[in-house]
Amino acid sequence: MRPTLILGHRVSPVTTVLRINRAPAISPGARRPWQHFLPSIGPFKGYSSSRSTHHDGTPSIQLRPYQEESITSVLTNLAKGFRRLGLSLATGSGKTVIFSHLIERVPAPTRDATQTLVLAHRRELVEQAARHIENLYPSKRVEVEMAHQHASGTADITVASVQSITSGDRLEKYDPARFKLVLVDEAHHIAAPTYLGVLKHFNLSEKNADTHTALVGVSATFSRSDGISLGTAIDHIVYHKSVHTLIVVLGTSC
Repeated sequence: MRPTLILGHRVSPVTTVLRINRAPAISPGARRPWQHFLPSIGPFKGYSSSRSTHHDGTPSIQLRPYQEESITSVLTNLAKGFRRLGLSLATGSGKTVIFSHLIERVPAPTRDATQTLVLAHRRELVEQAARHIENLYPSKRVEVEMAHQHASGTADITVASVQSITSGDRLEKYDPARFKLVLVDEAHHIAAPTYLGVLKHFNLSEKNADTHTALVGVSATFSRSDGISLGTAIDHIVYHKSVHTLIVVLGTSC
């Protein structure tokens, strides 16, 4: 079978098998502490990669329909009270674009909880995320916590290497009460002890923990070869876009 081109890269067709935990239904009278997350959903934007502008005139990327769908799935599940969510998105789907736009779309659950932490395990992922977020939010303070770069812990958005933020007492300057969102890139690593240490700091290590902070992990594959369960950190996969579907979507938009 001949390889297919996706965004300029050759890939061989892959069959993805994913176990999806469906979010349980909530009774009509149940408490919905995250109801403020429920989005007002308008029509999807066109899925060309042309640019639109923010209200302040700065350029932004126009999302493709499946990217908008994935963000809406997260917001809808947060509104239902679920806090530890996963997005399963094939390589080439624009994961950085999606989670960067999600930052603005998640409302602050309290007056003080406005900050976001983005975690990654490789330097290039940290640098890529920081670069994209800085371009998308020029008016926000974006800092990097990695190696010899020490963030203040008070920036609007901090992009951190998980190895660095868990080194020494660097994690202690991040006040969980001030964070609305923790994003994890390549979240199939999220069950590792370093990640679990960060989740514990933000009261996200338990499924039914009483916390206002949301956790969203993004990965191309929610599976581990070492048999460690990702259920220790992610409760529900709320959106899945396979490589086969992505080929069709991108092929019809060219």
